[in-house]
Amino acid sequence: MILHTQSSHFFTIPKFLFLFSLTKCKNRAKVRDETRYLTSLISEVIEKETHESTIINERNGIFVKGKKVAGSSVAVSKNFLYHISVLVNADLNILNKILQGRPYEANEKRFVKSIKSEVTNLKELNPSISIESFKNHVKEHLAKNLHLKIQQITSSF
Repeated sequence: MILHTQSSHFFTIPKFLFLFSLTKCKNRAKVRDETRYLTSLISEVIEKETHESTIINERNGIFVKGKKVAGSSVAVSKNFLYHISVLVNADLNILNKILQGRPYEANEKRFVKSIKSEVTNLKELNPSISIESFKNHVKEHLAKNLHLKIQQITSSF
């Protein structure tokens, strides 16, 4: 499967979190398959970096040893937006406070409700991992498997 993308962006919050987003796919009818494929590519890098098996759940979350290390989301309108956040070395106490949020209102139907999961950082699975090395491995893996040139994968932040 080859995704035809208009743009890809990598964002990092230095030392803590890795974010990747991809916009515009050629075939909107296959968004579910394409998001699953993208998640599997990120999962492969996580397996290589941590030397641990991963499980991708039905919501495209990535788990290692029963703990969530990455979550993704998709939005489809005129365009397709795929986003994944990978915990590399986040302060999990602060993350927990941020994710408390407000309760959903009964009439809120626009968003998919979150399901709480126990989380962990990749750094706990591989103490030598760094955000930069992880980002570079993801770029290389996506470029190879999506047939992109590294220049097409832009970096920000």
